[in-house]
Amino acid sequence: MTYFKYAEKNANSRINWADVGADMSAMISEEARVREEKKSAIDKDIREFRQVLFDSPIGENKGFNEFTSDFSSDAQEYSLVVEKLFRTGQMNQREYNTIKANLKQGTSEAFTIAEEYNAHYKLARERGEIDPKTGHPTSQSYEEWVLNGTLGFMNYSDNRLWINPVNGMVSMGGSTLNSETGEREMNTDIGSYESVNALRNRTQAQYNYFDMDSSNSKMVKQLGDVITVEMKKNVSTREDATKSPKVMEAIDNHASATLALPTNISSVLTNSININPNTGNAFTFTSDPLEAARNPDLILSIPNPIQQGSGIPSPAFLGSGEALTKYLNENFKDLSYKDDKGETVSHSEVVAQIVANNTEQYDVAKDVVTTSMVSMLNKKETAMTQFNNQQYYDGKGEKRKSAASSVKRIADIHNGTESEFDAALPFVQGLDPKVNRIYINPDNTNEVLIDRVDTDGNIITLEPFLKGDNTVDFVTSIYTTLGLDENLLDQALLDSKIAERTNPASTFTGAAGDSRTRSITQIPNFDDPLPNDESDYPRLVSDVHNEAFGTDKNAKAYSNAELEFFSTVGIENAEIKTLEEDDIQQYISGSRAADFNDNSATQLFIPGVMTMPIVIPDNNTKLEFEAINRLILTAKRNGTLLIPNDFEGVFSDFEYYNNKEMADKVLGIQWNNGDGPQPLTDGQVDAAVTDKNATKKRSIAQIMEEDNLIRVEAIKIFNAQ
Repeated sequence: MTYFKYAEKNANSRINWADVGADMSAMISEEARVREEKKSAIDKDIREFRQVLFDSPIGENKGFNEFTSDFSSDAQEYSLVVEKLFRTGQMNQREYNTIKANLKQGTSEAFTIAEEYNAHYKLARERGEIDPKTGHPTSQSYEEWVLNGTLGFMNYSDNRLWINPVNGMVSMGGSTLNSETGEREMNTDIGSYESVNALRNRTQAQYNYFDMDSSNSKMVKQLGDVITVEMKKNVSTREDATKSPKVMEAIDNHASATLALPTNISSVLTNSININPNTGNAFTFTSDPLEAARNPDLILSIPNPIQQGSGIPSPAFLGSGEALTKYLNENFKDLSYKDDKGETVSHSEVVAQIVANNTEQYDVAKDVVTTSMVSMLNKKETAMTQFNNQQYYDGKGEKRKSAASSVKRIADIHNGTESEFDAALPFVQGLDPKVNRIYINPDNTNEVLIDRVDTDGNIITLEPFLKGDNTVDFVTSIYTTLGLDENLLDQALLDSKIAERTNPASTFTGAAGDSRTRSITQIPNFDDPLPNDESDYPRLVSDVHNEAFGTDKNAKAYSNAELEFFSTVGIENAEIKTLEEDDIQQYISGSRAADFNDNSATQLFIPGVMTMPIVIPDNNTKLEFEAINRLILTAKRNGTLLIPNDFEGVFSDFEYYNNKEMADKVLGIQWNNGDGPQPLTDGQVDAAVTDKNATKKRSIAQIMEEDNLIRVEAIKIFNAQ
């Protein structure tokens, strides 16, 4: 019985191996089918990607064709290696998929980046142009720098595409020769390579201009009530009110909030003031931490920490010195280097100097924002249209520091480094409003040439300035030629320490030294043919004026017409903007102010010709603008300086729009009874006279005084000179 029951139980518990065999067969068949499908998909991907590499783009540029061909060859060989590792089981599916995806994406981006760069470069140029309505560009200087930094990678002769064998990511960069292997390898120096994904993101990155004045204006309006309260506490003036801890705390908080965005800081430094008040040099950017440590004028640019891996740059203002220190230590393991004396500068010392320079730059930006707001509050509750960066600079460094800065920049033309030379040219050119161009003689690199506008409006080339071996002599000759304050020269030479320089004269030509035919710009009479128009029937200046002004009768159209007219006749430095009615309405003077509640205006200023801008309401016509422009062309030719009062009677309602209130609160410039900022220096008075042998013609004020004539009659004689 016992055996029977056991035998019964054993029979009931037996496995049906026939069914199991059938199930296993089906499972194996399904697994084989899935494996085959995966294999077919992988093979299909491989074939398609090989075809992408085989079909690399061919263009007219030989360098580009070699560039893409070399990469296609490298990528095909790399793909074969990866395929073999995957097929033999030495690489898993996830690793293979990652490499395949990175390589495909990198290849696609590498073959299209040049086309995308050209498109975005055109857009960036447009964004960098001054908007007549706002008076400032859409983009800030940082955007141009970032895009220009990409330009170097577009040189296909000096760069190539590199594949990271670990993950298949594609980078673009230069090469160095490995002395041990004899093969060329990717240059790993900072800034010498970049992933194509990061380069693509860089070409598309946009950095908007920060309108500091508009931002401050809104805050100033909010502070109006606070000031009113403070003035009731035995405070007599707004200037005194700004000394209130409560008011200054509000200003400080606004400045801090404004500068919480790194790109706002860079815009203030490079667009609002441009010049570092602590050194007298222009601010610019670098992606090299060592350069940022050595030069306080260089703003460090880093990959945006908030967008890790994107490659999109950002100014390295991270909110605190501690945050920047942490970033530098995490991303740069060893920044130590040997100084000129052969002594080691440690990593920690480099980091500390970067942080110190970065903090100093932030403090300058904050000081600018704060100074601008205090200036607004001292004068009014609404903002000045434009922050006067020269006023800020002079207040910080005084005339002595300004002179030393000018001397140093002139010395940089003589024997500065390449970067110093290129930065010095536009700075020195801006010291004299009549200087058209400073450049190295392409036929003799030891000669510096200066093109200036003479009394007839022609661009003449002054006698060459020889570099020679004496920096002091070279600086002195250009400094005095530019009409700078000679009383400050000796001290400026000492302050700038240029006498200590021993390096040879620079032979860099820079952008301004590019060889080109020097044009002769003649400032014509209003009824003369357009200069340099060599057609059979040259246009008259009056025709240009009529075409520019068209039929539209509003301030914006008039502003655009003025820009077009002056540019066409050879006056390239015209500063013109549109003033909206809401911004100027309360500053229109006189009992008739209410009659102009719907009038916008054009703000017009020609540096070297006018002491300050004038405001032209849009109830005028092209006839009044013609009278204005006739006056300006005559002054430009004669080398005389126009004051606002010279335009009285020239256009309608002059006195209502050109007054102390409008000057102080909209233009931010001294009115001085219609004479403009005072006192007028000899340099201002003679700003338009550049030829020492020229005979200066009489101004309107002189004609009125000497001939005992009213202004209208004096203007007629003035235009006839």
